[in-house]
Amino acid sequence: MHIDWFVLLCQIFNFLLLMYLLKRFLYGRIIKAMDDREAKIVARFAEAEELKIKANEAAELYDKRNQLLSEKSEQMLNEATMAAEAKRKELMEKVRAEAELIKVRWQDMLASEQEAFFQDLRQRAAKQIYAARWRRS
Repeated sequence: MHIDWFVLLCQIFNFLLLMYLLKRFLYGRIIKAMDDREAKIVARFAEAEELKIKANEAAELYDKRNQLLSEKSEQMLNEATMAAEAKRKELMEKVRAEAELIKVRWQDMLASEQEAFFQDLRQRAAKQIYAARWRRS
């Protein structure tokens, strides 16, 4: 196999010239485009990370507010339960007092009716005894 040195040197020269021209006119633009694209990607990742941090902060704030509302509603429920229990006790005492008053009135009425009945019975008995004596005599 025979090597033609002139052709080999021309090909090497052409290759080196092509590399120089590519580097001079094309490679810089490609590298710049790649760097610009990489910078955009990095900026998007940074923005996404920032949004993720903000979202986590908002979630924590939401959880804190939700817990505060839960505690407040539980406290209000406890207060309402205590107020309802106090009102129930008050009403029960009122009902007991009214029932006791009705009981006393009923007992007084019963005693007065009993007294009236016995008074009427005495008068009738007295009339019967008196009438029986008049009949015997």
